[in-house]
Order: sequence, then structure tokens, then C-alpha cells
Amino acid sequence: MSEAVAWLRQVIEGDKVLAETAADGSDGHWWRRMDTYVDGTSYPVGHLISDEDPYGMSEPVVYDEGRPNEAQFEHIACHDPRNAIADCEAKLGILGLYDLWAAEPADRPALGAAVCAISDAVGHLASAYKYREGYAEHWGATVSH
Repeated sequence: MSEAVAWLRQVIEGDKVLAETAADGSDGHWWRRMDTYVDGTSYPVGHLISDEDPYGMSEPVVYDEGRPNEAQFEHIACHDPRNAIADCEAKLGILGLYDLWAAEPADRPALGAAVCAISDAVGHLASAYKYREGYAEHWGATVSH
């Protein structure tokens, strides 16, 4: 499991750096999907939203044919840099718990269930990255209920 944890930490930290880099030039702005109407037709629009501009009155980016569809745009908006950074931090926190609990002596039965549970959680985290280069199938959690 330690190989999986090391790989996951590297991948997640890389994702966090990408999100932080994307957020650097945003000056506290984030993406939100809004609709705009042109000649009675609704178009998905990308607005940069901020505390100073809570209604996205900045110049919109209108997506037309050949651009992301509504579901794709919604996905992009839900994964803006600040959400991606928070997601990475939460996952790194879970890996930190694994490091903490897995380092405890195996002869402490009360900790056995916690180590088992956190190992399962790490397996689930790993399976979320199964399409990334370097993923090993045996790292993923197999749950049978």
C-alpha cells in the first residue's frame, strides 16, 4: 500500500500545483455557468465571478457550436481551480491519516480496524485515478457488500 500512497501523493500534489497555477492569474475570480439569451436563444456562458463582481457582469465568454456542451461546461465550472485545490487538500489529508495510522505498531488491536478502514479509503482514492499513467490495478479498492 505504501507504493500506492507515494504514487497518489505525487499525482495529487501535481494536480494541486496545476490548479494553483491556474488560480494564480485569476485574482480571486472563479468560473460559474450562467445562461445568456441572444435573439431568444439560450447559450451557456462562462463568467468569471468574484466578490467584487458577484453577478458575473464581466465580459462573458459565449460558447457556440464546436464548444463545450451544457453538461461539459457545467463540469468545467464545477472544477474551477479553487474547488480543485480544496479537493486535492482533502485527499492529501486522507493520505496523511494513512501515514499516521499505518505507522502504529500492528500489535495494537484497537488500531487494527482504523488501519484497515484507512487502507480501504486509500484504495478507493487510488481507483479514482485508474486512468492515469502509473496506476496499478491492484491498488484499487474492491468492495463487496
